[in-house]
Amino acid sequence: MKTLVMVVCIGLAACQADAQKINEKDVPAIVKNSLTKSFGEQSAKWDKEGENFEASFKAKGKETSVVFDAAGSILETEVEIKKSELPASVSEILKKDFANAKIEEVAKIDTKGVTTYEVEVEIGEDSFDLIFDAQGKLIKKEKKEDDEEEEG
Repeated sequence: MKTLVMVVCIGLAACQADAQKINEKDVPAIVKNSLTKSFGEQSAKWDKEGENFEASFKAKGKETSVVFDAAGSILETEVEIKKSELPASVSEILKKDFANAKIEEVAKIDTKGVTTYEVEVEIGEDSFDLIFDAQGKLIKKEKKEDDEEEEG
């Protein structure tokens, strides 16, 4: 089961790397209706990720993104959180293994019932996305390319 969850997480992350901005009019009505029904949002910035659609918007003052499949089902939600909202286990690993890193952004990701935490850090001139499970285990460390940093 853990392997399946990891494959899904990595697959969704890979899709995000290939995201293309699209017009709201190009998003299927069922997907837009799902956004409205689930989050009360009428509009968002939309990206196409392979066959999926990502809506980005502010919810309760926090940057939020939701990935939907073409049928309007939610595949993943990512919500900006404060560093202080990270689980203690994640904070401990950051203090121990990434003491020289500057934390840029923190987010909580829910993918089909599995929660992970994404921490964007800057180490020297380089930026990395660190993905942790809820127990604080580092699942993935990915260097961000220069063009990615400029987009976000």
